[in-house]
Amino acid sequence: MNHTLINDNQIRELLNPSRELTIEKKELTLKANDMVRNILSSKKSLENYNETKSYLATLYDNLKGIFDYAKVPIELRERQFLNKTGFAMSPKNAITTINDTFRVSGFIRAIDLAIKDLKENFKGETLHIIYPACGPLAPLLVPLLVYYSSNNIYSSKDFKVTFIDIQEGAIISLLSLLKVLELEDFVKEVICSDAVEYETKSDVHLVVLEAMQHGFTKEGQLSISKHFAELLHKKGIFLPQEVVINAIITTGEEEYKQQWEDVEITSSFGMKTQKRVPLGELLKVNTETLRGMNILELDENTRLIECASYRVPTLEDNEFQWIMLFTTNVVIYKDEVLNEYDTGITHPLPDLNICINFIPKNDIRPTDLYIKSGDMIKFYYKLVGLPGFLVTKGVE
Repeated sequence: MNHTLINDNQIRELLNPSRELTIEKKELTLKANDMVRNILSSKKSLENYNETKSYLATLYDNLKGIFDYAKVPIELRERQFLNKTGFAMSPKNAITTINDTFRVSGFIRAIDLAIKDLKENFKGETLHIIYPACGPLAPLLVPLLVYYSSNNIYSSKDFKVTFIDIQEGAIISLLSLLKVLELEDFVKEVICSDAVEYETKSDVHLVVLEAMQHGFTKEGQLSISKHFAELLHKKGIFLPQEVVINAIITTGEEEYKQQWEDVEITSSFGMKTQKRVPLGELLKVNTETLRGMNILELDENTRLIECASYRVPTLEDNEFQWIMLFTTNVVIYKDEVLNEYDTGITHPLPDLNICINFIPKNDIRPTDLYIKSGDMIKFYYKLVGLPGFLVTKGVE
């Protein structure tokens, strides 16, 4: 028989009386209301950043209380694994998403605007919203549901939500949260399943999906997106509307150190890189490209998407080594965007296995790829257990 060993701190946590819910629904509702009202009345800016961050931190503390109250077993709280589409983050780590200020506030504004537009386009219909990979707190939507319900803006006649997550611990937490906040009327289904296995005969009007890590790696955003793009009503809305990944060559010293020395908040507002050498766009993900995407099947476990080819330009001699960087920009909906450094999911990702114009003297790895100015290189996107980009030398 297999047993999950827990340490003394985990036992203390289980015995902690604070695990009993001490926050009343009224108090939690007020906090969610204040936060959403603040977010909907503001725009993405550095001036609003600290205030919004404070609201999110306060709400996180309270929602974490719900997560503890749900008494998710330790093995389910900390369970993380790889499946065929990507990495499934542990519920314990997933609850911290709500602290990502620009990400959460941007999605909340975008979802609110998308629902307004859909209500105009589907007059009299009850919209079907699907939130795959929702996590234990469904932070991009639950605060909005609280706001809509308590202010009589929308009711369950306006829309129903299907929540999906592969982690049993996340589902246990979410069910407790929806019950405490008395949001059950808005719920169509809560499903514990791999999102790509979900099927429905009913119309899908809005999909809200954020299963990304920086550089479009590790998690299954693309595979899940492709699945739901096929289920979406032809007049429906997919959030995010578009994700664009580019490749650039730069120096780590300037990219990650020099440009931030006098900057209080790391974000796209403070970027001042000078030595970047852009290669170009690698992948554009939206409903149109998803539906027309060609996938190369190498074997039953390995699929590739063919991306772009570029020639490595002539690079000036530099005291610091050149590195390959994958950058991400996200259009959540219309003017609501997340640019580089605004959030964890758009933080540029270096590929340190790509050696540009140098061969390391030490720490040589079998996965290293040596390229030099003038070489043609080709990019693929791997749809495997850990998705991400693969760089190869191209054929002249």
